[in-house]
Amino acid sequence: MSGRPLRILVVDDDPAMVGAITALVGTVGHQVVTAYDGLTAVKRYAEEAPDLVLLDLAMPGPDGFSVIGRIRALGPAPVIVVSGESGEEAKVRALGLGADD
Repeated sequence: MSGRPLRILVVDDDPAMVGAITALVGTVGHQVVTAYDGLTAVKRYAEEAPDLVLLDLAMPGPDGFSVIGRIRALGPAPVIVVSGESGEEAKVRALGLGADD
């Protein structure tokens, strides 16, 4: 990757978590696009063409698992799951659907 700032889509239904992630990546100059539910996440992905997606799994509307599949149908941006879900089954499922980490 070049040294240019990234456009990062942060998807989580918890505004405090979105704020914390935004504060962290914003301090190094990256642009953050936010979504608080699955439908908005897919819409923002299509509109904004982000370089990276940070995605929670549990949220209103389509859950993170569904969002991974929809994003994969739209483009190649890496999807990193940022979730309180720690079970092995959830990790395997998310990776199987196309999450990168």
